[in-house]
Amino acid sequence: MILTVIRMPDLDGLGAPSTRRSNGSWPGRAARVVFVGPAILWPAALREFVSESGRPVIEKPFLPSEVRRVVAELTADSAALRD
Repeated sequence: MILTVIRMPDLDGLGAPSTRRSNGSWPGRAARVVFVGPAILWPAALREFVSESGRPVIEKPFLPSEVRRVVAELTADSAALRD
């Protein structure tokens, strides 16, 4: 599972190897990406990319229980795909 902050000073989640490039090269890895950040502050193009990706978003500020919930859901989905 890859939790990535979508906007960072020198590299954002779109430029990280775990997101856009992984979609074509490593679709299994891309399916385990979770975006983290305050979506309300994202530019429209970024919100559109995240929406089209179908990946979960954990909004800042968040509680540890939210992270556990998303991880549990993705883990269960991953296990179901292997069965």
